[in-house]
Amino acid sequence: MSGRTSRAKRKTQSGNSRISDHKQKGKVLVPPILARGDITQLPWLRDTFPDMIWICALISSLGAKRGMQLVANVVDPLHDVTETESLEGEGASPSPVFTGTLTSFDRLSPKFRPSFLEELDRAGLYERAFPTELRKALLSYEDLPARWLFEHPAYPIDPTEEDTCENTLRPVVFDSIHGQSDVTTKAKTMIVRAYLYAGKLQLTPSIAQDWFPILERYPDGVTEEERSRIEPSMRSTFLTLSQMGNEENERSIDWARSFWRQNWCKFDCVREETTKRLQQGGEGEGVVLAAHKHWVDQLNELYADAISISQDADPDLYDPDKHEVLTGLVFRQIEFVRAMIDSPALWHIDSAAGTTRGLIETRIVFKWMIRQDRDIFSRFKDYGRGKLKLYKLHAEELRDSLDEPSEALNAQIDRLQELVNGDVWEEFQHISIAGNFASVDTRRMADQVGLLEDYRLIFSPASAAVHGEWGPISQHTLTRCLNPLHRGHRIPQAPGGREMDAFNVNFALKLLTNLVDDYRTALSVA
Repeated sequence: MSGRTSRAKRKTQSGNSRISDHKQKGKVLVPPILARGDITQLPWLRDTFPDMIWICALISSLGAKRGMQLVANVVDPLHDVTETESLEGEGASPSPVFTGTLTSFDRLSPKFRPSFLEELDRAGLYERAFPTELRKALLSYEDLPARWLFEHPAYPIDPTEEDTCENTLRPVVFDSIHGQSDVTTKAKTMIVRAYLYAGKLQLTPSIAQDWFPILERYPDGVTEEERSRIEPSMRSTFLTLSQMGNEENERSIDWARSFWRQNWCKFDCVREETTKRLQQGGEGEGVVLAAHKHWVDQLNELYADAISISQDADPDLYDPDKHEVLTGLVFRQIEFVRAMIDSPALWHIDSAAGTTRGLIETRIVFKWMIRQDRDIFSRFKDYGRGKLKLYKLHAEELRDSLDEPSEALNAQIDRLQELVNGDVWEEFQHISIAGNFASVDTRRMADQVGLLEDYRLIFSPASAAVHGEWGPISQHTLTRCLNPLHRGHRIPQAPGGREMDAFNVNFALKLLTNLVDDYRTALSVA
């Protein structure tokens, strides 16, 4: 009972759902949260952070309490200014909410901007809230919202000073990468606070009674229990406010696009330096050689075992299809594993996928075929012959279309002619265009022979690697740029950066061992 309880608890905490929880729409499995149809994801770092960069910068550099207080000291007076403005004429628009985002500063009427800057100077706030290095970094961007706020005439930027933009912005982005980081949570709280201060966010009495006593002491004067209650509430409320479509949101997205795209030109990628090594056994040439010898010895034993099975079993020389097909399947995989062992480049999980997939697919097909009528083996051969014949016909068509076909092409066609007619004259060979020799997909075969779990956990991910799907590409071909100002975009891995893992070779040998055992059983060799 305790085991089931702990697993359920982990499932709830992680937010994951089982496959059975997904809703099927056509050929797509939709997770529960998206099945509602009214939920969208708001990418924090990509779309929201650039507009909140000033708030995050102060909290990141000054700490939560000082940074949040400084943001409030700058933003709160703006609401008093705009309330006065909104009373100046009939039909005046309601006062905007100044949250501390760059785009919200632009909503201050131009006629009030000089007096606002003067007020910040008199209060001694401007230099603390808009330090020179931060202003210089942000002013280097085109299309910067609230540029007027950073171009204070009394505090000019010296263009001859050393460019430290990257050093200024990198720690801010790094501290704000995750939407639930400490800096990010505090910044989102300041947005919610601005709406409360402006009277634009109405709370039920029960929520107000829960929030306000905590927010009065936040962030340093709250208990961990109170923090665990208030911070998720601030993040969820921020998300709701962010999804309220308005003109400012559109300007924020435009700025986010401009910010990230300019960073490509302004800053270089940073790549993690890696070295090729053999895991699960230490490093060094001696370890690799020792592992190679051990694997070769194992493979030679399997090869000798398979040879013995092949020689001891009666092939039925009148109808040897079963013996030949099963023997061919097994020994083909033996050679692939031998090639894998002899090439350390294939010891990485991504490169090993071709061998792993071939092994498990061969075992599935092997076990399925031996449960069928004996003619399945001749059908297997006929399907392959037809494919080879089709290849020869295509090659001949290519030769006929050329004015001067090469000798190499002629030689290849002659070789194909010999192969195609090796057992049956091609005039008596059908060409099947079905998906495979049995017209049964591999998944159904696996289910019928009790290997569905192997299909799901081995064949399917290995197929993704063989076909070059995004999953293995993102895991093994590309790596994250370590410059936070590049938003973790993916770049090619450094040459030789792939780790050689002994597990992959050991696993291939285990699969091959199972296949040889199946071979022994199928040919009834004791």
